[in-house]
Amino acid sequence: MHVGAVVADLDAAMADHERLGAGPWVTTAPRTFTTFDGEHATVVDQDVRVAFGALPGGGAIELVEPQASTPTCPQARLLAAGAGVTHMAYWCPDVAAHGAAVLDSGGQVFSVALPPGAPWRQALAADGPRGVLALGGAAYLRLASGALVELVSPAVRPGLRSAFGPGLDAVLPEPAGP
Repeated sequence: MHVGAVVADLDAAMADHERLGAGPWVTTAPRTFTTFDGEHATVVDQDVRVAFGALPGGGAIELVEPQASTPTCPQARLLAAGAGVTHMAYWCPDVAAHGAAVLDSGGQVFSVALPPGAPWRQALAADGPRGVLALGGAAYLRLASGALVELVSPAVRPGLRSAFGPGLDAVLPEPAGP
């Protein structure tokens, strides 16, 4: 789906990538995402600005700029560890099942995007991180090898289109497969 990077200055990062042939871009204004924070087993708000750009030769890049209003959120922690590529994202028809397979192989939940009001406490109490995975359409998981991946359900594409506008279709590839 895309390669993701966390950056301190979204506009400067887009300009850097444009010099290398990336674009066109679609961006959001600062947005708040409700997120299950796997490191702290709680839900936090993440304020971020996000841009997707087409890469020369195909594919897309996602740039995420954490906002100062949420300095301890998962994306801000990634930035504190160092700006740059953080993850590979995959379209995934069943985030919960594929996420459970990652957990079974020694991986960990890093974060899960949640809809407002999701019953995460009950899901966490009933089935641990697996239960929280079932609530979200996108999840960051740390593989046993240490790599960070994002699993994204094709069901979230309408929400992405709403957030980024119609230009998203020219930048971010459609989900493939069943």
